[in-house]
Parts: sequence; C-alpha cells; structure tokens
Amino acid sequence: MLAADDGSHSDFATGGGAPIPVMCAAPLDQEPSIKRRPIQQGIYKVRKGEGCFGFVTVTDEGDNIAVSYSGRNNKNEEKISLKFTVRHQSRWA
Repeated sequence: MLAADDGSHSDFATGGGAPIPVMCAAPLDQEPSIKRRPIQQGIYKVRKGEGCFGFVTVTDEGDNIAVSYSGRNNKNEEKISLKFTVRHQSRWA
C-alpha cells in the first residue's frame, strides 16, 4: 500500500501532543497488503504486479525543514503525496 498521514491520526503519546507524520511505501516487488488504520491522506491499494516506492525530499530552508513525500507506482506515477514543514530548532539555541 501507499499511504501518508500528517500526524493527525498518529499521535500515540499519553495525553497527545506528539503527532508524527507517517509515510508508507511498499511493496517494491512483493504481494500487496493493507494495514487497517485511519490515514489522513488516504491509502492507495497496490494492484497485483504493480510495484511501488516512496520518494522523500528533505530541504533545509534555514528556519524550517520542508519534507515532501511522493508515493509512486512502478510506472513512476504519483498515487499519493504529503508535504509538511517542521520548525528548525538549533541545538545551539
């Protein structure tokens, strides 16, 4: 399956407050399966014989870190995507 969540369905911290984006990309060359859970961006069910992969770009923009995820099939067609920005926190601050 290909899937993405911005963190709105993946905050498992006690009391909340720690959402973590999820990016899933598989299988490259195996039989597909679906993991049942809420996913904000949705799920793309891989067809038999269709391999999939994920492409992640991380860009340091100075004050922010930009992340872009693209879930693609074996024809390089984008089936699902997610973009988010994380505020950069310097370890020297």
